[in-house]
This record gives sequence, C-alpha cells and structure tokens, in this order.
Amino acid sequence: MNALRMNVLRAYSGIFVVAIYLGESFVLMTRDKPILLAIDDYLAATVMLALIWKPLSQTRLAGLCACWAFCVGNLYVMTFYRFDPAVGGGKNTTLLVAALVASLAGLAATAYRLRHNDKETA
Repeated sequence: MNALRMNVLRAYSGIFVVAIYLGESFVLMTRDKPILLAIDDYLAATVMLALIWKPLSQTRLAGLCACWAFCVGNLYVMTFYRFDPAVGGGKNTTLLVAALVASLAGLAATAYRLRHNDKETA
C-alpha cells in the first residue's frame, strides 16, 4: 500500500510539473513577463521532475517537500500580488488560486509521507 501511495504522489507531482511548464510558457508567450522572472519556476519544476523520476526515498521526499514549499511561496506571492488593485487589479486570479491550492495539497501530502515513512523506518 505504501508503494501505491508513493506512486500516486509521484504522479500528482508529475502532473503539477507539466502544468507549471505549460502555464509558465503560456504566460511568457502572451504577456510581457521577462524570462528572468520565469527561470525560478522552470528550475523548481525541473528539480521536482528529477526527484520524482526514481522511487521516492527519504532524501528524495525531503527534496520534494522543499520544492513544494518553494512553489507554495512563489504562488502565494504571485496570487496576492495580482489581488493588489494598484498592480494586478485582480485579473486572472482563478488559475493562480487553483495552482496555490494544488501546491498546498502537494506540500501536505509530501510532508505527511515524509513523516509517515520516518516513523515506519524507526
């Protein structure tokens, strides 16, 4: 059962990586966003992809947890920046809120797996 849960977590993370790649590419092609502001998103998605490529060990889970935390922080800033009427005007926030909720779910699931696996090996 533990292996199945790990594979579900890997699949969920993989879907999130694809969504980040596609979403960030779409924003770069349709908006005046400088490429330098997108590099961190691509880097986080690439590291996440590298971590989920093989079965998740404790070390890989810890790294995945760090990637999820980075994504949560990044999406939090982007979302609330858009809510500021002086800057973002509240436009296009639905997808950002959905991505923030999805990244929070990924962070919670990864942290749970990390803690649960740690108790299993003790």
